[in-house]
Amino acid sequence: WVQDRHGYFWSERRVNRRLEDIIVRSFGEVLAVATEHKTDLRRAAYAVAVNRLAYVTQIRGMYA
Repeated sequence: WVQDRHGYFWSERRVNRRLEDIIVRSFGEVLAVATEHKTDLRRAAYAVAVNRLAYVTQIRGMYA
């Protein structure tokens, strides 16, 4: 079960379903970067992570 600050509860099935969605979407993004830049999945995953951090830093600011 998952409970957040608002007291919502999720079943294990819902948690697993959402986690699978995130994993599948993330793998697709990493695979696309690896294919586009002709690199291995490890480097592509690192590039995706750095791009996500750069985006969040740009949107929220450095110290938010």
